[in-house]
Amino acid sequence: MNFNIISFILGLFSIFVSILARKRNIKISRAFSILAIFLFLGPNFLPGKMFGKWNAARGLKAKDVTNIILRPSQPGFEVNLIDSTTSVSNKDQIINIVNLLSNTEMFSPSHPMRKWETEMILVTKDSDSLKLEIDRTENNGTIIYATNNTYKKDEIGTYLERIVNFKRPVRAKNIGAEK
Repeated sequence: MNFNIISFILGLFSIFVSILARKRNIKISRAFSILAIFLFLGPNFLPGKMFGKWNAARGLKAKDVTNIILRPSQPGFEVNLIDSTTSVSNKDQIINIVNLLSNTEMFSPSHPMRKWETEMILVTKDSDSLKLEIDRTENNGTIIYATNNTYKKDEIGTYLERIVNFKRPVRAKNIGAEK
């Protein structure tokens, strides 16, 4: 369940409690009414800077992304897509990656057995960035971990393997200097 669904359910509960408490205690009724309004309207009207964008990975536009940085995520293990930081600046590759990300589905992995992983940083025109962790698994396909959600899109794993000429998982080189 994402934040908006939970907020909606809690808002309904708050309305229910405020109606029940109206006859007994007016202060509790008012408090739950205010909470219900906040829970229903808050996520829609509060600034994105305060809460972050819940679907930032899916909301990116290809024209806004200027560069994609891929880097290894596990320094001491042979589970990385690449062994050192790689930059993707080819506009066609950026468009393909962003289009794949925008068509992802919400997903809850079930005990993923990792084949490889990488960190992906999407840099926009205004120098903002979005960091994702991409895991290719043996049993769950390609999983994309964003700050607030988990997505699935198998095609992005295949596409990344193709653009970096992936053969097998590798151990990272000099990861300490790159982070």
